[in-house]
Amino acid sequence: MVAAVVAVLASCGAEKSKPVHAYDVADVRTDRGPVETRFPELGTLAEVTWIGSAWGSVPGRVDVPGPTDVRVVGVATLSPGDLDRLAGRYAWATCGVTPGNVPKPLVAAVGKSSTWCEDEALVRQVDADSSWSLLLDKARGVVYFDSTNM
Repeated sequence: MVAAVVAVLASCGAEKSKPVHAYDVADVRTDRGPVETRFPELGTLAEVTWIGSAWGSVPGRVDVPGPTDVRVVGVATLSPGDLDRLAGRYAWATCGVTPGNVPKPLVAAVGKSSTWCEDEALVRQVDADSSWSLLLDKARGVVYFDSTNM
């Protein structure tokens, strides 16, 4: 009993480590094909930096088999024609939005733009079966996408 009390007291001051998410240690990819296939409305991308990972997975842990939600998050540079098309076709009325929950390996690619805008109609049109967001920085010609299939 004394050993149990000592163990409980010793753990009271122990600092809990923050969980590691798969997308924070995932390999950054630059291949355009998978992103262009998943989001054809974006057109042919000039450049893309992205991560794909199983949502909720933790490195080193074996998960129970079953359906897997996949998160795809990244930053893409649009071709000038696709930038003009997207900027002109949608309202992009909500500006000053900040990308949330950006995986650590993508922070530098996202940058510190203060001109991120979003258009809810485009989000609903592109992928109604997923939970996702799409932000556009018109000045840089860059989109930020974060999608989890549901």
